[in-house]
Amino acid sequence: MATDTGTDVIVSIISAPVASDGSYAFLADPDRTYRISVEPAPGKNLPTRIPIYGVTTTNQDAQLADRTLPSGLKVSGIVSFSGRVVGGAIVQAYCEQSTIAGCVDPNSLNPTLPPPLVEFSSLPDGSYSFYLLDPATGG
Repeated sequence: MATDTGTDVIVSIISAPVASDGSYAFLADPDRTYRISVEPAPGKNLPTRIPIYGVTTTNQDAQLADRTLPSGLKVSGIVSFSGRVVGGAIVQAYCEQSTIAGCVDPNSLNPTLPPPLVEFSSLPDGSYSFYLLDPATGG
């Protein structure tokens, strides 16, 4: 998935399937900056969304560097309010410790860095589950 980091009113998101050899290709607008992330297929017990890098496009075809996905740490729970579960709640995780490799300063506006925010919506039963990059692996 490539998310355009521009200031347009409507956010442009491009997605493409990954082939069995790990390759992917998509068409993007030139002279734009995108944050690239991976979303493995559901039910594979893999991280939900993994930011891998940012790229600014030109009017030329581009070959991005190969990436190996880092391991992750599963975070899960149930959102509730006054004893009632809250489905559709937005759950956010921020990386704020600048001494950890791969952790991004949440005040940084550099669009080529991985996004400082991971965001998910809780299920109708209030539950949520996602993976964060494991700082111990340098991911």
